[in-house]
Amino acid sequence: MNTIKDIYKNKRLAYMLPGVSMNSGGMYQYFQAWTNEFDDFPKEIFLISADAIKWKNKSSKFTLSNNYFKTKRFFISAISHHILKIRPFSFNFRGLIEFIEENKIDVIHIVSITIYADIIIEQLIKIKGLEIILTMHDPVPHDERRNFITKFLKSKSYQKIYKMAKEANNFFIHVHSKSILPESYKSKVEHFIFQQHPLPSPKVIRSRQTSPLNPGSSKFRLGFFGRIEQYKGLDNFYKAMLSISISNPELINRISLIIVGRGKFNKAEWLDLPYECIIENSFVEEYDFHQMIADLDLLILPYTNATQSGVAALGLSYKLPIIATAVGAIPELIKEKENCYILNNINYLDSQIVDILKNSEINSNIINSKH
Repeated sequence: MNTIKDIYKNKRLAYMLPGVSMNSGGMYQYFQAWTNEFDDFPKEIFLISADAIKWKNKSSKFTLSNNYFKTKRFFISAISHHILKIRPFSFNFRGLIEFIEENKIDVIHIVSITIYADIIIEQLIKIKGLEIILTMHDPVPHDERRNFITKFLKSKSYQKIYKMAKEANNFFIHVHSKSILPESYKSKVEHFIFQQHPLPSPKVIRSRQTSPLNPGSSKFRLGFFGRIEQYKGLDNFYKAMLSISISNPELINRISLIIVGRGKFNKAEWLDLPYECIIENSFVEEYDFHQMIADLDLLILPYTNATQSGVAALGLSYKLPIIATAVGAIPELIKEKENCYILNNINYLDSQIVDILKNSEINSNIINSKH
């Protein structure tokens, strides 16, 4: 089975970022991780993106083009196609197709997905000699806080993408693991690439030192990062910390908590816990997000349902200890990494945290790996 690098080899490559509208955020960081592979590429690389993206890269192989990506037109085309059953107008894609053909691009890697990804792919697969890779971080859509129309369009887009993957010889879907593919497609994998995403590059250095066994040191910082949705299981983390405050009160003054991410949750109940608690319930700039991650002592991923985790990948880049539930492809990502723990039963999250805090050997490994 091909790897992504096999498809890239000796090709003129273009990355495409539909749905990414600024130089930050999870999907943009995924794209940055792919650019770490640039040194292995022998030919020029293009980025086709929305107007707001102002990518800066020292590589002379990299060319930015945001003149042919018409986000509003593509979005309107998706609504017209999926709701009104109107075929997308070809003139919306003419400039993009001409750019691809004039620059003799061989491979387009679409590194994020949006509700109009299917109508773009439908046009691209018609270009002779072009191969298309679509990275689907979540091959089964999450039950997110979205309005009905967005959920409907996303569902229709996914259905069409899977249909095209079965029929088009030049279209490949990249997912992190076969285990997260919808059951109905696990036996039809000719055009699927199963490959973990490259880890992002660290951007900062740790700014604090911690030893939970030394009363004079900083507190042991536990954190939850990322967009707050019900399936992310933030309430599981809360229950674990409440339980620890009751069963192990001697640890209260040794722990600090940090919650970083947009979304609705009960901030008051977190602030009522008897721990030092930092909450950043808003968008955080990329550099600050990296610094907050780097300064953690233990990353908590208490998800009840997930396919993969960009936060886990970033945590691994900073060699963080991680506790994660056994969902999606996350166990495959962290299973052989030092000081990473896979939790098969979320009800044991509190005891796993206590074990790490009280186990001098584990703590020594954590501290030595950070300094």
